[in-house]
Amino acid sequence: MVHPADDGDGHSVLSQPLLVDAPDENDSQPPLPNIPQHELSTAIRRNFLKMSALFALNHGCSVAVLGLASARLGQIGVWQSGVLFGSYTASALFGASYFVTRLGARNGLVMGMEMSAGYVASFFLASLAAEMNERWAWLQGFVAIAGALVGGVGSSILWVSQGTYFSTASQLFATMKGASLGDITGRFSGNFAFIFLVFEVIMRVMSTLLIETAGVSWKIIFGLYSVLSILPVVRQVLSDPNSTYVGLYTAVTSTVAALASLLFGTLESSHHGIQCGKELVLTLGAASYLVVGMQFLIFPHGSDWSKLSLLWVYILLGVGRATYEGTLRAIFADFFPENKEGGFGNIILFSGTASTVGYVLSVTNVLRCEEGGTYCTVYSDGSTHNVLIMELLVIVAAVVAIPSFWRAVRMFRGEQENTHEQ
Repeated sequence: MVHPADDGDGHSVLSQPLLVDAPDENDSQPPLPNIPQHELSTAIRRNFLKMSALFALNHGCSVAVLGLASARLGQIGVWQSGVLFGSYTASALFGASYFVTRLGARNGLVMGMEMSAGYVASFFLASLAAEMNERWAWLQGFVAIAGALVGGVGSSILWVSQGTYFSTASQLFATMKGASLGDITGRFSGNFAFIFLVFEVIMRVMSTLLIETAGVSWKIIFGLYSVLSILPVVRQVLSDPNSTYVGLYTAVTSTVAALASLLFGTLESSHHGIQCGKELVLTLGAASYLVVGMQFLIFPHGSDWSKLSLLWVYILLGVGRATYEGTLRAIFADFFPENKEGGFGNIILFSGTASTVGYVLSVTNVLRCEEGGTYCTVYSDGSTHNVLIMELLVIVAAVVAIPSFWRAVRMFRGEQENTHEQ
């Protein structure tokens, strides 16, 4: 990780050579080092891409093991994921933004990556605990939950730090180029999301490739993920009985998201012949989730689905994921240029709350049915769940989100017009 304005020779906005601390709240732009503008703008973009790659490697390992949690750890994995998102949300509500403000984006990124690596390592340690005798069986659950608590807090700090770095780098680059901040945030968000999601694809597919080609054990795979997740800090799937293809199938969503984020980042910039505003792109993402919910509402039976139709669902999820990872963050950078930590902390708060609710509903009796039916689906472990509730939650959230977002856009533009008139 590097300071967004570090020119490679030790020149930096602050005396720290690796990453930017949050600028003073009274400054509209961070101070700039005394080096040629063309060198500085090149350094800002290069260092932003370096940060994106290191961030992506660390977080790619986290999302890869998260996708395998319930498949490899069973009910413990479900609880672990719920605790992860619970601590992730609570951290956003009770201090992530404060820590980033106090520590600065550099230290926040380093701390967040270290803690996220701890979450990844908990899978390796849980695999070791599973091989012990029955007297130590409780250790697997303890390690998994402890890792989730640490990882949730770390992810919260990590994403707020990333948002602060992203916004600061965009401001610096826009200043150097004399370009619109909105255009730069759109371009940078597309670059970040593409790099982030490409690494996610690689990390997700890796488990399947290692099992199929080399017959590697899950203990070794989780150990490898643990090593890879810590490297950035050192550097300052449909289920099947053996879970072999879980990573491959879920990677479809990440692949589509990576390609879509690059496309959206290009279309959001006004310097291209075809322009599609961030508002339309984010609406498309919400509509994608709406269509996913509607499909399962209309076709509730497993017999209604084929591999091809399920592939379409993963593609839609990828489109939605691209708008969340890229466009949404660009919009928040536009809306909150002077309050980055608070703005990006709100993203974590609401996304974490939604994820926590989903996991809590999955592990409690709220969704349990007495017997199978139209919307009472029998899971692979024999339990029966009312999926209609989840489908309606997705549909209602999407229907409410779209007009609410457009209302927020109108309010933001109105505030801008009033500021210009004054």
